[in-house]
Amino acid sequence: MPSFQTGLFLNIVNEGDPVTLIQPEYVKSLIIFLTHNASEIEKKYPQPDGFTIRDPILRVSGSCVVLRDIDCDDVEVKGWDAVAVPAEKLEAKLFGNTSIHRMKHYLERVENLRGL
Repeated sequence: MPSFQTGLFLNIVNEGDPVTLIQPEYVKSLIIFLTHNASEIEKKYPQPDGFTIRDPILRVSGSCVVLRDIDCDDVEVKGWDAVAVPAEKLEAKLFGNTSIHRMKHYLERVENLRGL
């Protein structure tokens, strides 16, 4: 195997961060989702499998690792989990929490996972 293929390339994503997946069709889907209620979406954008996101033009690179809250129902529990996710699954998610894109949130989660 050539030496350039021996490295590890990780795509680390905070769950909820839309910037990691952003491109024109994704933004259109996000705007529809954020500006309509469920019944409006069903009427205006009927699809057999429910509301779906179009396939991206640019694909996710590397092995995808999503950093997510271990207990999203309890804000008192502070801890993170790292989950390997296939690229095609990640590309089908609609994340809309722009505040989670800040680098301090990425660093906080990675340091927490390392036990710092």
